[in-house]
Amino acid sequence: FALMYLLYAPIQALNWHDFHMQAFLPLFFSLSLHYLIKSKWLRFFVLLILAMMCEEHAAIVVVFIGFYVGWRQKDQLSLLVRKKTLKSKEFLMMPITVAMGAIWYLFTLWYRGTFFSINPDLVYEFVGSGNFGILGVTEMWEIPFAAVSQPLKFLELLSFDWQLKVLYIVLFFAPVAFLSVLDSALLPAIPWIAFSIMSQATVHHVLSKHHYSAYIISFVFIAGILGFKKTWEFVAEKPNLGRAKSLLMSVLVCSVVMSAVSSPLSPVLNIFYPGYYQDGGFPEVTHHEALLSEVIQIVPPDASILTQDRIFPRVSGRVDAYVVPTPLLKDPSKLDLVVEYVKTIVSKVDYVLVDEKFDSYVSNFVVSLLSGSGGFGLFVSADENTIRLYKRSYTEATTYL
Repeated sequence: FALMYLLYAPIQALNWHDFHMQAFLPLFFSLSLHYLIKSKWLRFFVLLILAMMCEEHAAIVVVFIGFYVGWRQKDQLSLLVRKKTLKSKEFLMMPITVAMGAIWYLFTLWYRGTFFSINPDLVYEFVGSGNFGILGVTEMWEIPFAAVSQPLKFLELLSFDWQLKVLYIVLFFAPVAFLSVLDSALLPAIPWIAFSIMSQATVHHVLSKHHYSAYIISFVFIAGILGFKKTWEFVAEKPNLGRAKSLLMSVLVCSVVMSAVSSPLSPVLNIFYPGYYQDGGFPEVTHHEALLSEVIQIVPPDASILTQDRIFPRVSGRVDAYVVPTPLLKDPSKLDLVVEYVKTIVSKVDYVLVDEKFDSYVSNFVVSLLSGSGGFGLFVSADENTIRLYKRSYTEATTYL
């Protein structure tokens, strides 16, 4: 199972494109389940807090982990209720977990609204209202009511991209031979699975180079391990144990093969998602990337910088690092807002780094704004001027790499 985890395509896809804080969630959630099973509650809660610190929606998963805690304790709880001896502290763990997740999520909403208010013109994009446009709702909590009042529209929503949604489920569960469905550890994954099959956004229901799978990887995989254990215990009780072991080993081999086939490293993925994984296969650091790394090293570590989304992870450790909002830039209705935003950022940063090979449209857009500002000079140029580093108030000769 350790080998299967390393080959598990969702783990690889999570780290494939760029970096998001959600990349830590599989580690924190997996360890939290481990300590839940061991009844080491302090470590369990510490890891849940770490998970919620990664991203606010992790708190919703924590609420469902609380429900899972209750499900695990249901038999003991039922027995103690009959005996009227509910004195064990362990039975406080479910309500504490649920309350902690709910309170944390509400707190993040309040904190964001109070200190980081969203531009009203961008709220629609920020909350992803278009993800459920078929139903005509803008918030997740409205979906159950809309599903009841508009059942045909709800079926239309579910059938949207249905081939990709079915493939998403298959590729997620096949590497663990669908054994996850045999264990209740899958329960915390239900919110995201439901969200992904209802969403109209393609990135939510493809085994993609994005971070969205981070919310459920731990539960699908751990439930698969526990489901395997249950299957093994069931089969081992039967006669002809040797045949039973061979059958289960065959399942494991198939799982490893399925993981390898669906990996972002595999060119086969382009068959599943034609045109979506243009950069599939083994990654290669070209001369261009090497020059880009060299240019990034030139920027002082305490300097402020504006750059493109594909370069931003390399500079995101700085306090004053900013990224051009590429999706909004390519939306004509939001162009004026993006221009105003980027101009504001340009007015306060020390450096601007663009790479025309990564995205010529964004690169040319930023350069045009710099030309209009008149406050920047071309500091470093690399790879035939496709990589350009601009520095505020720089008037000396350009360095060419």
